[in-house]
Amino acid sequence: MSNRKSKYHISIYTPYVFILVLAISLVGLSLVRMLHVNNSLANVVELERTRKSCLEIIHNFMKASDLLTTQMWQYVSTQKRSHMDQYWEEVNVTRTRDVSLRELLELNINPQERAAAIAAKNESDSLINGERWAMRMTAEGVGMPISEMPKEVASVQLMPTDAALTPAEKIRKAIEYAFGEEYNRQKQQIIAQVDDFNYGINKDFTESSLAKLNEFQRGMRIMGYTQFIMLILLLLGFISFMFLILMPVLRYLRVLNKLDGTANIQLTPSGSREMYHFARVLNKMYRQLLHRNRERAMLSRMDYLTRIPNRATITEYLEAELKKGTNNIGILTIDIDSFKSFNDNHSHMIGDRVLVILAEYLATLVPEKEGLVGRLCGAEFVFIMPNTSSSTLDALACRILREVPTLNFNNKIVGHVKDNITVSIGSCIVNSGDELTFAQSIHRANKALYHSKGMGKNCYTSYESIYGKH
Repeated sequence: MSNRKSKYHISIYTPYVFILVLAISLVGLSLVRMLHVNNSLANVVELERTRKSCLEIIHNFMKASDLLTTQMWQYVSTQKRSHMDQYWEEVNVTRTRDVSLRELLELNINPQERAAAIAAKNESDSLINGERWAMRMTAEGVGMPISEMPKEVASVQLMPTDAALTPAEKIRKAIEYAFGEEYNRQKQQIIAQVDDFNYGINKDFTESSLAKLNEFQRGMRIMGYTQFIMLILLLLGFISFMFLILMPVLRYLRVLNKLDGTANIQLTPSGSREMYHFARVLNKMYRQLLHRNRERAMLSRMDYLTRIPNRATITEYLEAELKKGTNNIGILTIDIDSFKSFNDNHSHMIGDRVLVILAEYLATLVPEKEGLVGRLCGAEFVFIMPNTSSSTLDALACRILREVPTLNFNNKIVGHVKDNITVSIGSCIVNSGDELTFAQSIHRANKALYHSKGMGKNCYTSYESIYGKH
């Protein structure tokens, strides 16, 4: 047996040394490949983000260019000043075309794409010169003073032949230009530059994505080989774990399955040194758990302040008696008179001490086998007495009324408290055949208690004396 123990002690970690060295190497390799794979994926994602940003920005550029064209067309067609104002607001204030070009140049695009974007902007600027001329011709055609023209329009110098035209001829010539082949040709040049830009962006993304995806596939293959080897190492580790550790653990489990937090069962230490130590530690923890469970079970049934049964215990006790079919169950509820005022005058700490003294006194009145006394809530206490009689309840209530004022709370608490402590009491008798719940039963006794309060306190009333037997 000693040789067997020595064998376990020596070999419990030995099988893992070789596995650990190989695993660290493989994990290192996997991490390197994973970084490459992640970088490849990140690059693909970044390329796609850049592509989408470029397409969105160039789309905004074209929208702004089309807006200028539309406003120029509207102005020369309708001669409404608002269209010319909107045109120059886009050019001078919103400046979407300039913002779009700046955003494109800030992105990671190649020189050819940069050149296409700049060329599209230059073509758009060149088109503005013709649109300025058309707006100047139209403005003069409607008789607009130069002082009221936008400065960009007012600065246009007309050829003598254009200046000599009549207003109607100027408007007609502006319309012919705006909707003519020359203007359309210039507009198509902008579209062509934008198409070249979009083509370059999509082409670069496709080529770069294919390269990164190939690199990603190579990395994934290497990671697959690494994971296969790791699985073999895990299998070897599991086999050694099963023979060196699992068998002792299974023996322990057979014992642990019998533990329920109440039975005093202990593990018999066996196996390796670690398993032996594990059993000793678990035995110690289980002994502590048993002790705490016993304390917790006791405390859960007791009122935290007065150390007499709490509401949950009272409820369980009364419901059990009703379920058993017990008859003549006497319920006595006792409440301290004017206790809120007492607390306000003397503090809750002194009030708590009064509750404790009263609970200690009440607990002495009924033997444990004859009934139960507990704290219902606040300053209210209750007696549950199976197989009792009205006369017994009346006698107990009268005794409490007589003895509570003589409990000498003053000397037991603090000398300067002179209040005379009194209680009001209510009672009822219930039977299992009444089919009352706990709350309904207590409510009957409390109705009698409230009647006592209404009678001036420090007195006793039974439910049957008010409402008769139900």
